[in-house]
Order: sequence, then C-alpha cells, then structure tokens
Amino acid sequence: MTEIEEGNKIIAKWNGIEVLEGINDDNVKYYYYDNPIVKGYMALPDYSNDWNALMEVVKKIEDMDIPFDDFSVEICGYVCIVHGYHNRFEETSNDSKIEATWLAVVSFIKWLNSLHNENT
Repeated sequence: MTEIEEGNKIIAKWNGIEVLEGINDDNVKYYYYDNPIVKGYMALPDYSNDWNALMEVVKKIEDMDIPFDDFSVEICGYVCIVHGYHNRFEETSNDSKIEATWLAVVSFIKWLNSLHNENT
C-alpha cells in the first residue's frame, strides 16, 4: 500500500466511511465503499487530489467539539498548519498546497487516533 492509499484510507475511516478491500484480476488490492447516496460501490475519495473532498474533512476538523481545545486549519502557500490551544501539526510540501494540506490532515487524524487508542 502506498503512502497516499494509506493516508486516504485513514481519512476515509475518520470521516465515517466503512472502507472495504478488494483484489482485482491482476491480484492488486484496492479500496472502495458502499455509497448509500448513489446506492452502489465507489472508489474511496482521493483526498490527496480532490480539494472538495479534502475541504469537507478540514471543515469537520474545524467544527469538532473537543473539551478544552478548538482546532483551526491555516493554509498559506505550500504550508498547512492544524492547530489548537495545546497542539500543532505543521506540514510543508515542495510540490503543492493540496499535498501540504493532505499531509497535515493525515498527521492530525493519526494523533487523534492515538489518543483514542490510549484511552481504550
């Protein structure tokens, strides 16, 4: 699995998508989900290349209700910072603004998941 596939899978799961796994005729894994809106299966959103899909996740981060913390996302050039009162996740890309944003979102969700794992 590539870094992008893994990151998109992490984002999709956090965004409430039940990620399904398949194997194509060439014996290569792929990921998809059952989309109730279109009543069928679809490939996972490619958050690393789709601003609309990624911005839905950014909005969800900014709308989160976590006691004692409030998160915002700042995108400036090829730098993206997800920060709250007590935490900061900064990523830089030499290639693109969307890549920096995607990297910061993945880092932030990994951190959230680690908190959940510590408390279970």
